[in-house]
Amino acid sequence: ISTNMSHDIQVLGVSFGMPVMTLTGHQSIARAMQFSPDGRSLFTGGYDSTIREWSLENGTQIRLLNEFQDRKNSNSWAAALSP
Repeated sequence: ISTNMSHDIQVLGVSFGMPVMTLTGHQSIARAMQFSPDGRSLFTGGYDSTIREWSLENGTQIRLLNEFQDRKNSNSWAAALSP
């Protein structure tokens, strides 16, 4: 997984390290990323004060958590999931 200044997230293939999927939706840099325990989705959080869940099967956004957007300095710096 990699991010860039255009706010996109690139999912890279294991074999060759080439992008296989682009996840677009964050309005700022995404800094926190965590795979779901079953490996079917990815959670990302960033400077836009949102946490997003993405399908790794088709690259669509499954869920948007944005209840922190109204708070100052509410950026996501790390991600962790509990089973």
